[in-house]
Amino acid sequence: MILLNINQTDYLTPIKDIPYYTDFISKYAHITITCSVSQGILIPIHKNEKDALDADVTAFINTIPEDSKKRRKIYREYAKGSHLDVGNMIQENESRTFASDYFIGEANKNNISPRELVLRTLNCSVFLQYYFLLEETLKNLFLETNKSYDPKKIKGSQAITLCLNRRLNNFKNKDKFLKSISERSKFFTTWKTLSLTWDLLTLIRNRCVHYNNTYDTMAITRLNNSIDLILGELNKSEGGNLTALFFMNSMEDIVSHIEENGYILFGNTLENIIRNTSIFIIESLYLCEIE
Repeated sequence: MILLNINQTDYLTPIKDIPYYTDFISKYAHITITCSVSQGILIPIHKNEKDALDADVTAFINTIPEDSKKRRKIYREYAKGSHLDVGNMIQENESRTFASDYFIGEANKNNISPRELVLRTLNCSVFLQYYFLLEETLKNLFLETNKSYDPKKIKGSQAITLCLNRRLNNFKNKDKFLKSISERSKFFTTWKTLSLTWDLLTLIRNRCVHYNNTYDTMAITRLNNSIDLILGELNKSEGGNLTALFFMNSMEDIVSHIEENGYILFGNTLENIIRNTSIFIIESLYLCEIE
């Protein structure tokens, strides 16, 4: 087990008011608690409740088509009451599929319950929220001291190598930052480990946003190469072999599923990694700057 992929939801209590940190923890708290509540409702407290909860979620999803049909019928009646003639509704004469039918089909294809697929979809959504939160925070910090830079030219992949790196160099805080993040994370012991991990998270983010979470042969090769680079860097550090082993184990099931099915199925691991990475970075930067 490594700190990077356990479920941590706390943050460093502010010692001194710095606007970017205050803004970050505000958004961080909203994302974290909203997601935790949404997921918590769908997680059985006791093992014997799992089947009943699965049945309840599936039953609810199955009510969606009928509810949609009723609302369409009510729309026509409301329109008539407002003296509006909606005429023929072309959708009523088409062959159409409800999203709920597709969703249940996807759950069956992955051999999981619809409830579990809802949870994994929430994992994916919150992964993107944490990614964009860190990207936005570091990008805005970079632009504070580089006002002539075109914001549109800054890519998410540059959040660490450009935005954070320039900020640390401007304030001559890079050594302090690396010491802090190494102590806090027990994972990011070198700058290269941090930048390589962000490369991996960016690859996953890009496949999600631009390719609907699908991976072709080239993307799978890039994914495996990205993980191998992180493992190689971890193994260079004293005592890093065990950390590398735990990290490899945490990614194993994710990669296996991608290789077998051609798409990623999100779970708690990736959500925890992006959340913890973002808080390790921002807390370490904050501590350097309040000194």
